[in-house]
Amino acid sequence: NTGSSAALHNFLGRTFVTETLTLPIEIDFTTLQTKHTMTLDPQLLTGLGAALAIFLTAYGSAIASSHSGVYAVRGSDYKAFAPIVISGVLAIYGIIVAVLLVSKLNASASTAAMTPLDGYRNLSAGLTVGLACCASGLGMAKFIQQI
Repeated sequence: NTGSSAALHNFLGRTFVTETLTLPIEIDFTTLQTKHTMTLDPQLLTGLGAALAIFLTAYGSAIASSHSGVYAVRGSDYKAFAPIVISGVLAIYGIIVAVLLVSKLNASASTAAMTPLDGYRNLSAGLTVGLACCASGLGMAKFIQQI
């Protein structure tokens, strides 16, 4: 049976008419699939970990280097250049971790396959280094601004 019903609603002094239409629909639940599982490729996760390690450490290093450069130009002695060196080291951490992750990626292509757990471990390794160096660079920049 198809049917409809109408109702009046009052909202902020205005009257609205809403109409409900019901249609007979039959659903065959035996043909519906109930569970979908998806696993991500471990090589993709490892590549993402390496990329995020490079990107996030470079971002933190760039922010810290820009503020450190302004501080070094305003400084009067050679010790004012120390923050620039420290901020440059942040990017090197990302490069080191990315090279290690890519070497695992190349090794797994020639030997035994990586498991999804290995992929997640490699992604979290890249994220850990990347986010730590990004936070460190942002913290250095904030500190140098206050000097």
